[in-house]
Amino acid sequence: MGEAYTNKGIMTLTCAAMVNYAFHELELNKVEIKTAVKNKKSAAVPERLGFKHEGTIRADEVIGDTIHDREVYGILRAEWDR
Repeated sequence: MGEAYTNKGIMTLTCAAMVNYAFHELELNKVEIKTAVKNKKSAAVPERLGFKHEGTIRADEVIGDTIHDREVYGILRAEWDR
């Protein structure tokens, strides 16, 4: 997301809409969000939405010549109250 649009709640609202769609329209039981370990702003989105931190996946993605770990956040349909 462009810098001019950060800290306005846009990503949180967008993710909430997508989670609603996943649970209410697609009838999924679980949604996961993965974030880069060092990206605290991205991790704040699932945390604000009530997702639980489920763990860290080591060496999950290669970007250029660097291997990155990912944090995994999850929420179950029964836990989603929106």
